Amino acid sequence: MPLYYQYLYALSMASIDIITFSLLKLKYTHIIQSAWLIPLAMLAYSFQPLLFYNGLLFENMSILNLLWNVISSVLVTLIGLLIFNEKISMYQGVGIVFSFIGIILLGIKDD
Repeated sequence: MPLYYQYLYALSMASIDIITFSLLKLKYTHIIQSAWLIPLAMLAYSFQPLLFYNGLLFENMSILNLLWNVISSVLVTLIGLLIFNEKISMYQGVGIVFSFIGIILLGIKDD
């Protein structure tokens, strides 16, 4: 199996986070007012356990979870900055850079 599969699973789960969190932000800011938005976000989020389960074939639970959380945090932050015009401080920007470094280090297999 290719060494990058753990990244694909983590990125797939992070993509669900992006969809879910963006839908919830759109509902919270009243940009979209549909009553179905929260159930739709919950439905999208319900696929993550299946992806996580399958991802365990390629990486152990602790590293897969960390990859998912860090990739999700970085991508959701970028969506907040680029789409919703949210602001971050210089220190938070440095933290994002360290998060990118963490993603790379977490995915390295040394066995």
